[in-house]
Amino acid sequence: LGKADYTLINLGQRERKGAGYNEDAYFRSVMNIRNADSRPKEPKLKQPTVYDFQFYDPRLLSLLEKERNEFERRQHEHAATASQGSRPESPWSGLTEEEQALKEELLQDEDAFPSWNRRDFLALIRAFERYGRDDLESVKEDVEGKTPEEVMQFIDVFWKRYKELNDWERILKRIEAGEARLARQEEVTRILAKIMKRY
Repeated sequence: LGKADYTLINLGQRERKGAGYNEDAYFRSVMNIRNADSRPKEPKLKQPTVYDFQFYDPRLLSLLEKERNEFERRQHEHAATASQGSRPESPWSGLTEEEQALKEELLQDEDAFPSWNRRDFLALIRAFERYGRDDLESVKEDVEGKTPEEVMQFIDVFWKRYKELNDWERILKRIEAGEARLARQEEVTRILAKIMKRY
């Protein structure tokens, strides 16, 4: 038996037309059914993100809450009247003109800290835990992304208004626990130095 001579036939690649068979797309095009996402979108409330640690005027927080509650109430009314078949009024008319003007004014408050985010605030709290309330030089150098002047401005307002924070008791306990740890370390260091003097 000798070597057999085999010739291979090159059949080529199969060509694919389209990305595949999609029943939904086919029936939508044949029956001219509108996509569920094409129905009119419900209006969304656009509010600035404001945190308690940014120390805006408390009136701003109450205005934003009122605006949010009123928006949700009107959306429920809008949905109820739309489901009954009657023509509903616009779901949102906003705050009164005076309230809207006050809101805009309070958002521009120079005493607030809009550039401070949660990361900056938590970095400050960790610095207070690490160095205590009295070592402000170390604290202001420890907060990354903020100048020492910005940190000192924030610290001044923080210690005047910290009770406005939602969880101020927990934050204060964290700082006090850090200060207690520092005090223990200093005590241990003092005792060890005293013992070393004896020898």
